[in-house]
Amino acid sequence: MQKISLKRDYNNFDYLDATVKLNSLEELKAHYAALGWECVYFDCGKSVKKTVRAVFRRPHNIKNKDELQLLQVYMEYAWNRIDGASLNPCPKTVAAGLTFGAISLAAVIVGVCAVLSVIAAIPLIWGCVLLGAGALTAAAGTAICVKYCAKERAETQKAAESAAREISEVYYRAEALIKDCADGGENER
Repeated sequence: MQKISLKRDYNNFDYLDATVKLNSLEELKAHYAALGWECVYFDCGKSVKKTVRAVFRRPHNIKNKDELQLLQVYMEYAWNRIDGASLNPCPKTVAAGLTFGAISLAAVIVGVCAVLSVIAAIPLIWGCVLLGAGALTAAAGTAICVKYCAKERAETQKAAESAAREISEVYYRAEALIKDCADGGENER
C-alpha cells in the first residue's frame, strides 16, 4: 500500500479516523459508506498487530446529519457488541472460572504447606481439610463452568445476532436518509 499525504478540508468536510484489524477493513468501509462516509485513505503501516488506520470523510453540510450521526452511534455500538462477543463469548464463565481457580489454588497451596509443616501455625488436620476443600472447590468450579459455558455462549450468540439485525436496520434507515440527501440538496441541517 502506498503511503499518501492527506490534506484535510475542514471547511467542506467532516473527517473520521478509525483503526481496525486488516481483515475487517472492507466491513468497516461498508458500514461507514452506508452512512455517507467515503474512505479517502488507509495505511497498514508496520504494525505487528495487523491493524489499519483508515480516514473517512463526509460533506460537512449534509442534509439529515443529526439523524445520520445517531444511526452511526447505534451502528458502532452494535458492531462493538459483535466484536466483543467474538473476542470473549463467555465472560461470566471465565470470571467464575478464574475466581474458583484462585480460591482452590490458594487452599491447595496453604493445605500442602500445612501438611509439609512449612506453616507450623496450621495443624496437620486443618492442612488436610484445606487441601481437600481446595480440590473440591476446583472440581465444583470446573463442573459449574462447563455447565454454564454452553448456555452463556448461546446467549452471547443471540446478542451478536441481535446486534447484526440492528446494523441491518441502520443500513435500511441510513439508505433512506442518504437518498433524501441526494434528492433534497445539502444545505439543511
